[in-house]
Amino acid sequence: QLRGDPAAGLAAFTLGRLELDRLNRPARAARAFSRALDLSLPPRLREDAAARLVDAHVAAGDERAAALAANFYLRDYPNGRHRARVRPHAGP
Repeated sequence: QLRGDPAAGLAAFTLGRLELDRLNRPARAARAFSRALDLSLPPRLREDAAARLVDAHVAAGDERAAALAANFYLRDYPNGRHRARVRPHAGP
């Protein structure tokens, strides 16, 4: 199964980057980043995927999903590299 395969998480992360950065399909990017976080993504990429998930939801215009993702990011990475970018999107 894909769930235990580290390559699957990396593939989902890469797809998310392509969907957001190159193809301008943020809703698809959000699904890919979410999937990457559900799979065995290498630890060094988890924080980036969590922040990119926020970016994707913001770009898609989904403020509620962006707020949820931002809250999860800030919970998991309170001193994270992307907190300044993520914090404005956090919900109450």
